[in-house]
Amino acid sequence: MSFCSSVAGFLFHVKNIKIPLQIYQAENDIRTVKAEMDNFVGEMKKQGKPVDYIVLKDVGHGLSRPEAQKKVAEGSVLFFKSKLQ
Repeated sequence: MSFCSSVAGFLFHVKNIKIPLQIYQAENDIRTVKAEMDNFVGEMKKQGKPVDYIVLKDVGHGLSRPEAQKKVAEGSVLFFKSKLQ
């Protein structure tokens, strides 16, 4: 089962999330559909869960472009630095 096809199932488990999440979504990903991730992130925010949601423009599944890889790497470092202080 792919993540995309199971996002609806994850909505029922949002209440169990205890840590901040940072989610990267590729705008043109056909495997993890942005609309479904929007729903997941929306439910997290609705329940007051800490989430950073970054949509990567003009990127598909796999992060094959170096500029997308760099953005995710740099963003991840900043996210962990902010949470581990």
